[in-house]
Amino acid sequence: MKEVLQGVREGRVVTEGCRGSSAWERPGQAAELAVRTAVREDAAGALNVVRTEGETPHWEVTVAHTDGRQWLVSVSQGASSPPRAESCGSALGSPARMDVTVVRELSRTAADW
Repeated sequence: MKEVLQGVREGRVVTEGCRGSSAWERPGQAAELAVRTAVREDAAGALNVVRTEGETPHWEVTVAHTDGRQWLVSVSQGASSPPRAESCGSALGSPARMDVTVVRELSRTAADW
């Protein structure tokens, strides 16, 4: 917890135990965290989810960096186990889990440079 609070003060995202930014839907949260981990980016405002295509149980999410780089991230929905409540007071079940299957950096065209 101390590391998370220190990260917030410094404008960083600590990915360990992080569920993702509430600004994005669940596939976008998983995609953003996967890119952060892959490229070791911890600056809070460095990444944005710019497009989410698909529907349950598979999405293709485009994540953009403020420096112009972009990634296409494949996200699939699975069931978490063991059974547990999704929120306080709810019945036991198998909450949805977002699994990142591929993180691929998109190439830039000459016009992007």
